[in-house]
Amino acid sequence: MKFGGGGGGGGNNNSRRSRFLQRFPDEDASRKFVEEWIWKNGEPVCPFCGSQRYADWGPRPAHYRCKDCRKIYSVRKGTAFEGSRISYQQWLYAIYLLQTAHARVSSPWLAKQLGITQTSAWLMLRRLQEKCDIDTCPVCHAVDGDASP
Repeated sequence: MKFGGGGGGGGNNNSRRSRFLQRFPDEDASRKFVEEWIWKNGEPVCPFCGSQRYADWGPRPAHYRCKDCRKIYSVRKGTAFEGSRISYQQWLYAIYLLQTAHARVSSPWLAKQLGITQTSAWLMLRRLQEKCDIDTCPVCHAVDGDASP
């Protein structure tokens, strides 16, 4: 994953970025963390009917087909990540930056940190404010403390 430039924070941003990338080195590790966080024990739960009976849905990785209602879903359904093409790793880094920020995070600054457009960063911030309790999100603990979601 290629993140944007540091800007403003100097070595502190590089240190935070390297700690983050040690815990979440790639998209697969990031997705698995999100699955553990959203679903108890990482076992898929259908967001439509609540069933835990599922089958892997072959055409797309990390997508499941409910054996009861037969709908297809992923861990993104019903979360701030739904409908977004932004990677799980970028979402988790945004959450980590929000948790460790000493001041209000602006969308231009977040865009620069993540290497995305300012509009995408603004939408991310808005979704996280609406659908995610940043204070209780386990990302910061996973990077700086214990590894459990």
